[in-house]
Amino acid sequence: MRVMHYLFGLPPIRGGGLVKYVLDLAEGQKNQGLDVCLLVPSEIRKGKETSIRKRSYSGFTCYHVINPVLVSCGKRISDMSVLFECGDLEIYIKFLKTASPDVIHIHSLMGLHLAFLQAAKQLRIPLIYTTHDYYGICLKCSNFAENGAECRKDGSMCGMCMGGITKTSGLQRQHMEYYAWLKRNFVVKWLEYSKKILKLKWWLRGKRKKFSISASDKNPQFDTDSFKRLKSHYKEMFSYITFFHFNSSQTETVYKMSLENIEGKVIHISNHSVADNRKIHSYGKTLKLAYLSNRQTIKGYEVLMDNLDRLYNDGFHDFECHIYCNEDRFGVPYLRPHKPYTEKSIKKVFENMDVLIVPSLWKETFGMVALEAISYGVPVIMSENVGAKDIFDSNKGMGIKVDIENDKNALYDAIKKVYENRQLLIQMNKNIMEAKIELCYDRHIKEITELYESVLD
Repeated sequence: MRVMHYLFGLPPIRGGGLVKYVLDLAEGQKNQGLDVCLLVPSEIRKGKETSIRKRSYSGFTCYHVINPVLVSCGKRISDMSVLFECGDLEIYIKFLKTASPDVIHIHSLMGLHLAFLQAAKQLRIPLIYTTHDYYGICLKCSNFAENGAECRKDGSMCGMCMGGITKTSGLQRQHMEYYAWLKRNFVVKWLEYSKKILKLKWWLRGKRKKFSISASDKNPQFDTDSFKRLKSHYKEMFSYITFFHFNSSQTETVYKMSLENIEGKVIHISNHSVADNRKIHSYGKTLKLAYLSNRQTIKGYEVLMDNLDRLYNDGFHDFECHIYCNEDRFGVPYLRPHKPYTEKSIKKVFENMDVLIVPSLWKETFGMVALEAISYGVPVIMSENVGAKDIFDSNKGMGIKVDIENDKNALYDAIKKVYENRQLLIQMNKNIMEAKIELCYDRHIKEITELYESVLD
């Protein structure tokens, strides 16, 4: 079977859980005997038509689309028209006949021409779509309303929700090859995480945000019409998908509420880093909390910090919170900032925590960090919004679920519980050790391959 994976870019320009998932899955499928290739959006060149170049990446044939749709990264851009480009149907038909995939696995609509989907349908090639986020349903990817906006399916409130405008030219530069060189450069990496310039960086970003163009500075009627048209455009793109791979039951619910007559199956995602590394933990006097995501509002970072401040101010001082992102609060006695963790450092990261906190405010499609935590025997305090709760619902007592939306004290109470009673963590760790959880990555690869086979049949 020849499988083509489409993703919106490759390291070092693109990263995160989606990219890691695709590359790990592709490698695993290759090891299990499948013929795997990749398709990614590449450079944007003015005045040039779309073309496809055959290159290689980490042992895979990798096709690069020259002049794709701009990858918006879920941002509101200054020239919305570039996102409506449909592409050349004949170019994609010719390409797919040459590449000859049996199945195409799509991991995002970002950067993808409508004509590609139309060509696949015309050639009767099945299209599988993994729901890593909500892009297409929500132009910000999160399906979470911000800035006082009300979430509406037709896109009429998207302009208010998305806030400031990002210049199209800035995002276009991220498609260029020199940008990849910059991302690899050790000086740039040092500047990104150097504690010596963090305060200056946050000051500059604050200035930039202050002077960014607000939603009201643009013609609201133009924005409303454009957002409505764009939502309709993505709805049409989704209509070409043969089968949806939902990575949690929560994601399945959201997609089926937003799109009509779609067919799919829930298969919890995993990656190469997940294996059965469970072990008995011991707990010391100082409680070690950990937060592994970024500082986005939807991730619940601010909510967590507010609750930890409250805990500290209430006289509970014997705890640390290890955060794996750039520090933006200086001189906080309980905070321990680190660089984002990598596959090489993951074992050390989980061995240095007593409990992981995942306080998501958005309906997180899965939440890989929760699965990684229990694979190391680490209990989890998680929001009800985390898709990985499916696994915790099937195996009781591996952590604490909190209703952040409806109970403002829920997260505080959960952290205080484990602070005051380490026996709870000991019992949770024991429950994780005894739980019947599928932690074999090869099994996940087999499940996805079986999904392909069922669709082909």
